[in-house]
Amino acid sequence: NWEWGCIAQSESVLAIRQGVQAFVHKLGYVPRYHQTDNSTAATFVLRAPHARQERTYHPLYLELLQYYGMEPRLIHVKSPNENGDVESSNGGLTRALRQQLLLRGSCDFASEADYEQFVADVMQRRNQARQQRVAEETAAMHLVTQPPLAAYRERRIKVSAGSLLRIQTNLYSVPTNLIGQEVLVRQYEWHLEVYYQQQLVQTMPRLVGRQQMNINYRHLIDTLLRKPGGFRNYRYRQVLFPLPVFQQTWEA
Repeated sequence: NWEWGCIAQSESVLAIRQGVQAFVHKLGYVPRYHQTDNSTAATFVLRAPHARQERTYHPLYLELLQYYGMEPRLIHVKSPNENGDVESSNGGLTRALRQQLLLRGSCDFASEADYEQFVADVMQRRNQARQQRVAEETAAMHLVTQPPLAAYRERRIKVSAGSLLRIQTNLYSVPTNLIGQEVLVRQYEWHLEVYYQQQLVQTMPRLVGRQQMNINYRHLIDTLLRKPGGFRNYRYRQVLFPLPVFQQTWEA
């Protein structure tokens, strides 16, 4: 019941890559199997014409397991009892975090890094009483010798005429000099990196959810102001204002 984890903002294959690698390199050993439920982080529905919809493993998930020499294993759909030991441990960790927050007297942290350290300290204390049993397990496991894999996925995307990138269902703006060009986007769990001709040109937070927009007015405002009525009629004008006071001024 040794446990480890990391903070993620979504249930994604990038989150599971980040989490699995955090556990592997913290423990220093890898098990033979990695067992998971049928979440969208590790699997997706295979849609084939005239075929029954079945779930299959995500290629990035399989790449991760192959890299560390682990075999994938799924529980049955709607059968959380098959992961009962893990589910129980998750509940125990949640209660422990809640208790430590109460003792701390505040849920506010100065930074994400501070909160990560707080969570790590709680997990470290919970693992201290498990060292003898862990030693029995690691004796039958393989030592980790590989460096961590990059926890991102790459996409090649053409910048639209509106200087926008559509990544999954979300929109991001980039500088207008990239219109019509193909850029390389590295998608991490928490942020995106945009490269053009092997040069990093932009870093931005990764949006969670569907139909979200991250539009930087600095990318577009000059172009919109040169076009009569361009700013007034801009489709995404509401998300272009950097602060509420800019929108209030425009409305006035």
